[in-house]
Amino acid sequence: MNIKISYLALITGFFAINTVQAVEGVNPFYPLHSSSTGSATNAYGASNAFDNRHPLQQHQVKDYTLMGVIASQQKQMALIRTANAEEYFVGIDDLLGDANGKISKITGAGVEITEDNKIISLTVRNRSLNNEKTK
Repeated sequence: MNIKISYLALITGFFAINTVQAVEGVNPFYPLHSSSTGSATNAYGASNAFDNRHPLQQHQVKDYTLMGVIASQQKQMALIRTANAEEYFVGIDDLLGDANGKISKITGAGVEITEDNKIISLTVRNRSLNNEKTK
């Protein structure tokens, strides 16, 4: 009985010590690198600090790559890759492109974007982008 109590006290003490160390440790939400290089960046990491648009609204629609589509009767989503290899999930009515294009349709074949009363289509890529250079 005394051995069980000793083991229980030992295990409880071990977890208490580790919990205190975790609380006193480094904050996991602090940035790993400080940006003390003097270059200005905006909230989206763009080098142009005056361009506060989301990365999906900084370029023409054709500059984005449609990586994949998930389409069912209840929900349609697409995976879009930007020129600097960032990927975002988008849905119907999300904005895409620098001319306020709006995603109007997502099918198994691709995505349709309505922009200035014209429809632009992005089709799903059937090949790997691993070896392609980013712009």
